[in-house]
Amino acid sequence: DAGAQAFAPRVRQLVGSLPDGSAWIVHEEVGATDEAAVHDAPGQLDLSKQALPANADHYVCGPRGFMAAQIAALRALGVPQERIHAEAFGTGGVAA
Repeated sequence: DAGAQAFAPRVRQLVGSLPDGSAWIVHEEVGATDEAAVHDAPGQLDLSKQALPANADHYVCGPRGFMAAQIAALRALGVPQERIHAEAFGTGGVAA
């Protein structure tokens, strides 16, 4: 939910400053007080439904299970490992 989303305004600001930058924010759980402006869609992120540029770098951050699923989805879509960057929230790490 929006309460668990770190740095949302700053992320949107930084991505908006990139010539070809884009972000897609999905909250699996949407709270009763969440505004639609804080996320692009409710539910689970499905990368197969996104238009991913072939030459893009992909940055994934979040809990380990989420990151592992998104990294696997990117790899299944043919994204080369060197274009996948990950940072775990919490202790430990996840290999791309």
